Amino acid sequence: MDPRTWMAERYLPLAWASLASTFAIHLAIGGVAEFQADAAFLILNVIGAYLYLRRSRTYVLIHLFGIYTLILWYSLAPGGIPQQLGVSAIVFSAIMVLPNIVLVSLYGLRAAVVSSALGVLGVTLLAPSTQEMATGLFLVVVSALVGGLFFHRLITALEASEAALARAALLDPLTGFGNRRALASDFYGDPAFVLSLWDLDGLKSINDRFGHARGDQYILDFVQALVRAGGAGCRFYRIGGDEFVGLHDRGVGELAERVRSDFAHVSVGWVHVTGKTLERALAEADRRLYRNKQDRTHLYIDLSSEPARGDDQRNRRAS
Repeated sequence: MDPRTWMAERYLPLAWASLASTFAIHLAIGGVAEFQADAAFLILNVIGAYLYLRRSRTYVLIHLFGIYTLILWYSLAPGGIPQQLGVSAIVFSAIMVLPNIVLVSLYGLRAAVVSSALGVLGVTLLAPSTQEMATGLFLVVVSALVGGLFFHRLITALEASEAALARAALLDPLTGFGNRRALASDFYGDPAFVLSLWDLDGLKSINDRFGHARGDQYILDFVQALVRAGGAGCRFYRIGGDEFVGLHDRGVGELAERVRSDFAHVSVGWVHVTGKTLERALAEADRRLYRNKQDRTHLYIDLSSEPARGDDQRNRRAS
């Protein structure tokens, strides 16, 4: 779960916990103003819960702006505890610190500007002295612009890191193609018309004779041929050392010929995927690939010496 969603999902339980704690305090020392504030708080929580259940991504924003208005009204209410204590502006700004941090963490710089403006308005209306106004403004601005934006930057960085890890988990590191997990996701999530299965000839022999670095280059030569021949409507995946899969919006016959004109040492089989599971489509394509490989036994790779780059992309016939 990304950090922003994690914070948003835990906001509403904290709001209900805050309502319960303030109601308990007001039962002991509160009056009419306090219970009116609790009732308004309850209404805001119900609205927030409704928006959350409707999967609205703005429920925290709407709830917090409602809380700001409620806090300002409560701080100005005659006979309320803040007025009795005589430190309304400081109480108001102190209460706003945590909501400011949450709001700006979730919504960024624009939220910081709006919340700071509301905070400045509240402190200006409540502060009886210059010293109290300065203290209140300091709390509001620091919580919004420093605390909130710090956490917003942190959350954004964590989300970017998480997204990069998620992308990496779906990619083959050598070729940049999707892996088997990406294939399964795309096969069922974005259906294609044809599935192709490709198998490189002689990869194990090249690895054994010349080393894995040469084998990797052999794979990349094929990948380049596949990409050049592919184009729009083709998606490719590496699902094994020498096995590749393609998902296509059209037939594959012409594509196979273009690939083999550039990289001869590959066998291929393909099937229409309509109504098939991925496992069944792969099994059928594998049977056709095997028949194709049997028909191509006259092709071989010369391993008498290490081939120069690109030499193994040409068709050789046994003499």
